[in-house]
Amino acid sequence: MRQKLLKREILIKKVLYCFLAILTSFPLNLVIIPVTNATNPSLDDAKAVCNNYVNQGKTVVMFSDRLIQNRQPSQLQAGPVVANIPAGAYEVTLISHDGYDTRDTITQPEEQWYATLLDSNDDEIVSTGVISDLEDFVKYTMREEVVNTDLAVLNDATSVIANHANLDPNVSANSVYPVCAIFNPIIPDNPAIAITKTANPTSLPVGGGNVVYTYVITNPGNVPLSNIVLTDDKCSSVTYVSGDDNSNDILEITEIWTYTCGMNITVDTTNIATVEGEYNSQTVQADDDATVIVETPSQDNPAIAITKTANPISLPVGGGNVVYTYVVTNPGDVALTDVKLNDDKLGAITFYTGDDNSDDILDTTEIWTYTQSANITANTTNVATVEGYHNTQKVEATANASVSVSSGGGGVSYHPAIRIIKTPEPRTLPVGGGEVIYTYEVMNPGHYALSNVTLVDDKCDGIEYKDGDKNTNDKLDRGEIWEYTCQANLTETITNTVVVTGESVRGNVTDTTKATVTVPTVDLAIKLEKTANPESLSEKGGLVTYSYEVFNEGIKVISDVTLVDDKCAPVIFVDGDINGDNKLDLTEVWKYTCEANITKTTTNIGTARGQVDGKYATDTDDAIVRVEKVKGTAIIPKEMPKTGRGEDIVVNNNRQQIFLVIAILAAVAIFRKAYRERALKEQ
Repeated sequence: MRQKLLKREILIKKVLYCFLAILTSFPLNLVIIPVTNATNPSLDDAKAVCNNYVNQGKTVVMFSDRLIQNRQPSQLQAGPVVANIPAGAYEVTLISHDGYDTRDTITQPEEQWYATLLDSNDDEIVSTGVISDLEDFVKYTMREEVVNTDLAVLNDATSVIANHANLDPNVSANSVYPVCAIFNPIIPDNPAIAITKTANPTSLPVGGGNVVYTYVITNPGNVPLSNIVLTDDKCSSVTYVSGDDNSNDILEITEIWTYTCGMNITVDTTNIATVEGEYNSQTVQADDDATVIVETPSQDNPAIAITKTANPISLPVGGGNVVYTYVVTNPGDVALTDVKLNDDKLGAITFYTGDDNSDDILDTTEIWTYTQSANITANTTNVATVEGYHNTQKVEATANASVSVSSGGGGVSYHPAIRIIKTPEPRTLPVGGGEVIYTYEVMNPGHYALSNVTLVDDKCDGIEYKDGDKNTNDKLDRGEIWEYTCQANLTETITNTVVVTGESVRGNVTDTTKATVTVPTVDLAIKLEKTANPESLSEKGGLVTYSYEVFNEGIKVISDVTLVDDKCAPVIFVDGDINGDNKLDLTEVWKYTCEANITKTTTNIGTARGQVDGKYATDTDDAIVRVEKVKGTAIIPKEMPKTGRGEDIVVNNNRQQIFLVIAILAAVAIFRKAYRERALKEQ
């Protein structure tokens, strides 16, 4: 009877083992950490090795799952793990670990894995080499191995997967823990050399004088350079001064070598310095130039400029009062007398401010501002003309402004209208002239679509349409901005006029504007570029930030630079004076900013000016910010429902499986107890 009972117990154990075998065939994502053998590496020991690489600044990808060869395909991979591995070449090190109490009695010949790098689309970029098999017949073991010395990663990798190197369900588990993958970027040799050349002084009086050039040589690469050679195409006595700290004739990446050369300059001179260096058999080179100006007797260059704005630019039915503002400046190099301003519809405008010394002479540093109000009852475009004299030489400039008056109808103002803004780039050319590109922006501020839109420029042929017809219906709809361009080559100062026309069901509309491009006869030019952010606001208005950039387009350093805005103050200097000498150098771009609260459509003008040896240059640029009523209702989407993360699902599945194991074990124990009690009764 005892043998019969023993056989039954063996049968029960077999049933239990079958249940356990079936249960463990599912991926439980459970990590069982054995007791660490003090003489063998633990998993924590292996992770500590990975962390050492982190401390060295290497990119380390840590994995958290074990790879098992004869299980479900999902257990052949771990990850993906988020990583940031830019494209390049890498030395790759992999670290493996395995261990449990009975491992010293078995062999697992295929405990190997490799890593695969994926891009942002989860597409495979490249795979690393395979790490060697772990040592057998020990309880705990790890391997640290360089599997690639030059792995080419062609695209930026955003995640990494660990893969078991073999798949064979007919062998033993061959499990392995992919502890981490270490990516050490291989930085190639990058020889480079740089030179900065300066002249002292940069300008000389009439007749010239002595100039000392200074050359600063640096090594921006990552390898030292030998055989350094410096030459200047117009200065022959180049002399080494200092910088070779260890006196080995090698330009280290931390060294700064200085040379000088002196010569006598009698005419405007630009000369080029060239430096060369060698690394192995590779030669690198750099050059820089410096310009010295020799002054010539000054030449009179009279000029005058004007900008005109209207406020407001649109009126309700019946019209109303409009205030015109005229800003007159002197971009030449001599003062102007007998300055007169006339408006073709308002007549002579006489009241002005800005004559700082009250001598009725428009100096190059002054900004004269005129204002005139008028009652406007119909759509009006009027042209202002300003003139002035230097001795008997007359100069003049023009500007226009348009005001629209609603035609009414049904208690609502409806009228056709068209508007054009013309911008030359650049506004000022160097001595001798050059190429200018005019940009035209055509808008429809009225209430009717406009067809047959045409542009005519009296001094630029070949106007080309670029874009703006968003619905491609060949009609200038309200809200659209059509852009055109025209290219011209100028050799002298030109003011040209463009006229735009359009047709509507309520009649034809037209607008005109002018632009002046200055070709100086002296080597002095300043340029201003102004932008507004934002360019449009809702009906309540808001804060607008104006940005200004001032350039030196001449060949002389400009001093006493000032910038003002007719409707925004204060204008604040931001940066750009690289050498801090308060002079606008040829290569510098000075940046300014100004903030204003805008409640209605506003056009404001910035004016930049500066001087060289008592001669002044000036330039203006404007920006338009529109305040319009925005119709429609914003629809705010509801928040998307939140979903559980994959880790939560895995945790829930693991808990269900654990409860299943406990339930089965309890059922088997109850069954075994009941069976033994029955067997004893049968005895």
